[in-house]
Amino acid sequence: MYLGTENSEVDEFYVVDEEEANVKSLFVRGPNVHIILCDGAKLHFEKEIKAYEGHTIYIHAQSSGSSMGKLVNNSDNDESGGLGGSDDNMEVERGGNIEIHGGNLDLYGGNDCAAIGGNYTQSVGDISIFDGHIKVVGGDASAGIGAGKNTHNYGNINIYDGVIDATGGPVANILYEAGGAGIGGGCGGLGVQAAMM
Repeated sequence: MYLGTENSEVDEFYVVDEEEANVKSLFVRGPNVHIILCDGAKLHFEKEIKAYEGHTIYIHAQSSGSSMGKLVNNSDNDESGGLGGSDDNMEVERGGNIEIHGGNLDLYGGNDCAAIGGNYTQSVGDISIFDGHIKVVGGDASAGIGAGKNTHNYGNINIYDGVIDATGGPVANILYEAGGAGIGGGCGGLGVQAAMM
């Protein structure tokens, strides 16, 4: 499913108001795409939500209360790329920016993918978190928030507010000596600049 129209001159908004909305993958096509999670709504994606360089995906919640909308993916699906990455993209390229302004996010990275960020062939732009309840677990040797395994994240991670539980992915196999950071880089990649504001 594609969100946004290429070369649009205005921001585009998508409202999730279903109790359970299920999609396989979302690809951000518009330059600036906003996903708004209504109270009591849940957007469940099977594989990935991906934004390419020059595009920004924004996640918003209707409120900051206990009923705020949810964004989740499969915790047991190795093919799940997470928010920003995809494990089946074989082209080396840079991804877009991610801004999170709220919502209850429970995300897992698939093979060699960060839960929020890049994968083993794609870096990500800036990741900015302004609010929300965020729980993330990176894929094998990948960060919870940041870069995938063996890749470099050229953007910055800026965290302004919110409740964040970030766990790096485990050691992939005996060939890799380390797992990923909770927030930062994956095994074998360059460090990622992260700042708590």
